[in-house]
Amino acid sequence: MADQDTTSPITRLVPGLTIIALLIIIAAAIFRVMTLEESQAPAFSRENAPATPDYTGTEGWYLKPAAELPGGWERPWGVDLFWFADRVDTYAAGWNAPLDWVGADTALTDMTDTADQIAARFGIYAPRRRFASDRNGAASDVNAALALETEDVMASFDYYADDRHKLRGIFLGGTDEGLIAAETIWANRINDTRPFDSLFGGVIYRGDLPENSAFSKLPDCDGKTFPCKQQLAFLSGESDAEAISNTLNGFSDWLEENEPKPAAPLPPIETIEIAPINKPDGQ
Repeated sequence: MADQDTTSPITRLVPGLTIIALLIIIAAAIFRVMTLEESQAPAFSRENAPATPDYTGTEGWYLKPAAELPGGWERPWGVDLFWFADRVDTYAAGWNAPLDWVGADTALTDMTDTADQIAARFGIYAPRRRFASDRNGAASDVNAALALETEDVMASFDYYADDRHKLRGIFLGGTDEGLIAAETIWANRINDTRPFDSLFGGVIYRGDLPENSAFSKLPDCDGKTFPCKQQLAFLSGESDAEAISNTLNGFSDWLEENEPKPAAPLPPIETIEIAPINKPDGQ
């Protein structure tokens, strides 16, 4: 009779346990290398940041009216929607993405069709900005990248306020992270700031409002009470366009009834140079 196998069960398990242990060690090593690589992101540097946006042209905008629109002294009272796209934070070559980064082009896809349908009646402004990336680094570097993005948020609205506003009604809007940008503008440029606070109609948005948002206190838009908030439901571009149009039209009517009509600006004064009159001596 053949000899029985006297190898113990524990001995038979050793090769399998060894392989499992090696796999765990390899996985831990890979994770460690990836963690180290992520933590080695260079420090934030303004010198290496993408070029500052020029909002006077078209490169700094996803959407911007081609021509200047009638001022608030015209009828019906014009209303603008200033919209901030959601942040795209997957840029991997730096702390902030350049405006022409291909990934940034997808930021406004949820709004483009809707905006196209209402652009003939209302002013639609959607600025580009140097999105802060989701890099692993020191808190100071993360905050510096976010601050650079906020600079663009402020600069885009300042251009609009100085060159395009013309005492028109204003709604702010955005999707998710874009709502943080919208609230920054409200807090620093609109709230308690004439004439913008009296011309502010409210906020139109997709997604959820930020936690503890000041916009949360606004009533839902009913076409009669302003300022108000209106949440879009990611429906078709046509249905969203209709909902936005109803709200903006309602605010236009509300301004006509509740705000003093601003006076049209005076035409520019033409300066005429008069040549000096040379008189004979003694006259």
